[in-house]
Amino acid sequence: LPYFGFRISPEHQLFSGAMPIPLVSLYRRFEQLGHSAAAAAQAGRGDTGSWTDYLPESFYENRQGRPTQAMRRAAAAAAVVSAASSSERMEAKASTIPVGTSLVGRVWESSRDPTGCREVQTALENAFTDEERDALAAELEGHVFEACRCPHANHVIQKCVLTMRDDGIRFIVDEVMAKLFAISKSRFGCRVIQRLIERCAGDQAEEMIRRLAAEFKDLSRHEYSNYVLQHILQHGTAEQQLSLRSTIEDSAYDLCAHPQSCALLCATLACGTAENQVVLARQILATEEREPGHLVAISCKRRGHVVLKRALEVLTESERRPVMELLEGERENLQMSKYGQSSLKFLEELRAGVIDVHV
Repeated sequence: LPYFGFRISPEHQLFSGAMPIPLVSLYRRFEQLGHSAAAAAQAGRGDTGSWTDYLPESFYENRQGRPTQAMRRAAAAAAVVSAASSSERMEAKASTIPVGTSLVGRVWESSRDPTGCREVQTALENAFTDEERDALAAELEGHVFEACRCPHANHVIQKCVLTMRDDGIRFIVDEVMAKLFAISKSRFGCRVIQRLIERCAGDQAEEMIRRLAAEFKDLSRHEYSNYVLQHILQHGTAEQQLSLRSTIEDSAYDLCAHPQSCALLCATLACGTAENQVVLARQILATEEREPGHLVAISCKRRGHVVLKRALEVLTESERRPVMELLEGERENLQMSKYGQSSLKFLEELRAGVIDVHV
């Protein structure tokens, strides 16, 4: 039958073996329905029926004329195939509808909802064109500051930053710059600024980072904005990273004294070149000369003892030895603190060679 893409004859058999299966009745059925299907196709209906229509009529009825078990199975299978075809047609139709159509007029409302914010993010990510994303994001204009402080809407703003073109996020940059320091100190807003540092280029990022660096002392001591400074060390330009690192090295003494600033010190010791790390480690250990007992004090602090460990790891053995001897001499004082005990254990492991140094 040419219509089905292959030819069979009444004498053709499905198997060649001990039990051949004649296909005469099946062939006749194909022949009859093939002509009907061809006529339907020529008429433009494109309806070739279910695959079960091509089975012989004897397959469907037993001697009493009632449906057989095989018939019920075939009908059930046909229903599944038909449902799948309907689903595919619906999906094909839906694919022609612009993504996010159902969100038009309620993007801001949905962004503040735990479920709705995911819908908006998905619409932004799956939009066919930049214009569709711009249309969705336009409803957020004037709400960026509030969104940056919302546990749900901040994710939508981040998705806008990551998926939209530079011109599209201009309003986000402008509104963030108007409240830059408040947003950088926000639990959720600091994430938006991190995305902007990653995404923005040229004048947009340069002006933002310049203003953040100007408030280094204040931002470095805050529990959230210090993460923004850490992000500049990782994603800023080489010049911006070098400038910020220089500021951190010069402020090592003050940074060691504050728990949040210690987190920035740890991050700085973990990035950059080995030479950069050694320079900062020396600056940290040099604080003992400025204030005797300073290293012992930070060895007993939750974040301070981590900074000291990292500084000792990057230095040479000759540079570590005086500090290790100093701390060993204060063993009694260190034993009184949970973190001091941790520092002593670290010294013992360092002496035993258990710790891998980074030099």
